[in-house]
Amino acid sequence: MFGSFVKSGYFTVEKKNRLLSGFSFIVKCLVLPAAFSGSLLAAAPAKKAAAPAKSAKKAAPAKKSTLWLDHPHYKLPGPDTPGLYRKNALARSSQKTWLSSVDPTKWPLASKRPTPTADFMASGIPGKQGSVKFEKVPVELLEESGTARRALVNFGFPLPQGALYDLARIRLTDGKNELPASFSITGKYADNSIKWVMVRSAADLKAREKKVLFVEFGSSVAPRKDPAKPLTVSVDKDNYVINNGILSARINKKRFTFVHSINLNGRYVGGINGFGALLILKDGKRMGTYKPVPRKIKLIESTPECAVFRIDGDFWDTKNPFASYTARITFRRNFPGFELDYTFINTNLRYEFLDIKSLTIGFGTGKINKNKIVSWQHFKGQAPVPANAVRVVQLDDKTLSADGKKLNARIPGGIKFTMADGMEGAIALADAWKRYPKGFSVEKEKNTVQIELLPELPDAAFGKHLPYYLQFPFCGGYHRMKWGTSFTERMIFSFGKKLSAEAAAAEADMPVIALLPPVWYAKSGVWRGMAAHKLYAGIDKESLEIFARNLKRREKHREYGAFNFGDSFGERSMQNWTNNEYDMSHGMFLFGLRTGNRDVLRYARAAARHEADVDVVHAYVMPYFVGCNIQHSCSHTGTYGKWSWPYRSGFNDGHSGHVWLRGMVDAWHLFGDGVAMDAAYLVGDHLNFAWLPGLDKLVQIRDGAWNLIALCELAASTGDPDYRKGADKLAAYLMNLTDTKIEWYLNRTGQKARGGIATFMCGIVLNSLCDYYNLTQRKDVADKCADFARWIVKRAFAPELGGLFWYDITPRGYSHFPSEFLNALMAPGVIRA
Repeated sequence: MFGSFVKSGYFTVEKKNRLLSGFSFIVKCLVLPAAFSGSLLAAAPAKKAAAPAKSAKKAAPAKKSTLWLDHPHYKLPGPDTPGLYRKNALARSSQKTWLSSVDPTKWPLASKRPTPTADFMASGIPGKQGSVKFEKVPVELLEESGTARRALVNFGFPLPQGALYDLARIRLTDGKNELPASFSITGKYADNSIKWVMVRSAADLKAREKKVLFVEFGSSVAPRKDPAKPLTVSVDKDNYVINNGILSARINKKRFTFVHSINLNGRYVGGINGFGALLILKDGKRMGTYKPVPRKIKLIESTPECAVFRIDGDFWDTKNPFASYTARITFRRNFPGFELDYTFINTNLRYEFLDIKSLTIGFGTGKINKNKIVSWQHFKGQAPVPANAVRVVQLDDKTLSADGKKLNARIPGGIKFTMADGMEGAIALADAWKRYPKGFSVEKEKNTVQIELLPELPDAAFGKHLPYYLQFPFCGGYHRMKWGTSFTERMIFSFGKKLSAEAAAAEADMPVIALLPPVWYAKSGVWRGMAAHKLYAGIDKESLEIFARNLKRREKHREYGAFNFGDSFGERSMQNWTNNEYDMSHGMFLFGLRTGNRDVLRYARAAARHEADVDVVHAYVMPYFVGCNIQHSCSHTGTYGKWSWPYRSGFNDGHSGHVWLRGMVDAWHLFGDGVAMDAAYLVGDHLNFAWLPGLDKLVQIRDGAWNLIALCELAASTGDPDYRKGADKLAAYLMNLTDTKIEWYLNRTGQKARGGIATFMCGIVLNSLCDYYNLTQRKDVADKCADFARWIVKRAFAPELGGLFWYDITPRGYSHFPSEFLNALMAPGVIRA
């Protein structure tokens, strides 16, 4: 992109050099946005305390608020308050402000369709030939943990439009022989050709070994044949029955306890205990996933090599739940176990904060003598954990507790246990210390291992030892969770003789990441700018150095915890978490794939998962706000310095100017992260069916621009005509708004005091129209992009200042600073146009 722009002759040599210099700074900002945000705005002055009311009686002493280590910006509600009640939140969320004319209470609920969910498609169009006869693409695997293992492999494979229709004509090989693998579709083009394929397989890797496999596809590739003993799924009166060749399992349809019966080579090895997931609230109320009956059980992926079940249900009552869950259970052919992704969602809409004593999942081996648990060992890495510890809890990112004794250590989350006849089981929990608190405990007399997703906390003061911005999930000795938020934990269960605890831990904590050549992403056309190695080489080198420093910054600031990992802190003078500001996960995915840096990809994936769980509203008292993408804020979910907060139109909805979902869609296509795609659908449906129908004006022009980028992404990734219709409507609005023949910008800014427009918002609008052109290929859109780009360069480009753009334009001319890091939002759109 950049090269073609420079070669066009539009700039002099001097301008070219200055703009290239600016680009190195641009990438720094894309890699590390939080580093530049903390010092931009000074803290707002504290309000003066109100004068005490006169009274004949002696006034009672003021109740001391619970401060986040006395930091001036934050006040945490104490354990005596549940935050807002439903009635208060409804009243305050209904209030109109100058920000927007939208009335959320008048949103026509009947017009909203059921939100789509992330399901894999099993087949394309059998027998239909695509444009490619034969293509062979290398796939690089690398074992990074230092542990030899049979690694589970998942990766997304992109295809050019029209290249492949028949899913049977794609295979995985070692260069000569076809390998067992599962293939499912996660995205299609408008012509129904296949856009993204999820490939699942397994590979034997030595410690630190690099291995190259190949994806082959095309009309000349012979259709794959099913294995002699494929994975099968059958249904009886009460159960789904899975047989993968060596393991059989049952999922009860009525009394859901995940996997309640597991046999390995005909031998019973156990199952998840009676409650399923056991939730205990602050008042002692106990409830589990076994009751009520799940709302939905669906087989969302089914191939001869793999089966994935999705189960949605509630705790206590489907009409008025205290919480809800989504479980994804994956079985692979000949794998001696299963994978569980478990999402816990606070759908309690009685009051804002739900205080939880504990959330656990118990695996029991049964009462048969040979199944009795005789020994166990916690995954401990280098930590000095006693071998016979009954309970180990990672309390925070630096401290663990072994039978009540505190140690300064971090452990990989997991446990291996041995039964009387030598059969072993291993349970591994991904990113356990990074997503603290987490624990494992053994009830030997019950032959049960407890996975403590939210462990019972040691005392009422727990959390006060942490920096102020990490305290919010803990209150009075309980886990405090805000309505509409969620968290997802990923577990792997495996069984057999002589299991390797190190291999099990590596599989959860350091899964193998498959890499394709960057040029293939460019050739497939799913992203732009991936193949220009020489152009980006210097920028990428410098950006990788900055990324390494960013990891050190994350460690220093301790940006960990179940609700924090994947985000960065320090926006607005250390008031807010950045909440994936400017779609950072999307930029990091592209950066990681272009450079082949797996640490960058892990960082991006954690960011996308965090956004999906915490930054997106999953439930609210006013359905209009479901699917809102919360902007940079205190505790991820509030506003500046406030965790308790009633969501409002103009600040939290599509008018927020902080809506981005491309990173979540990337996580779905690249890794099959259904949680991320589910959240992307929520955001898209909020924009399309709640926000867009009431649009009559924009608060700031970037509001519509980011929303158009989101709708274009969903339309391109899913082929859903509803998203395309929404993109058409919003693009027409923006094209009409940005009339470069008049002084359109003078009253379109949202920056009332200056009466002009922030030019970086123009850059976002231009990028959104370029995305819309990519979706539609309409000439009038291309002409609009070119016209708008010329206007931006004419009015805001400053070659005399090193190729920067002025921050804003007012009736008096330029004001504020020319901005290096905001060039990242200006130059790309101009180049694309």
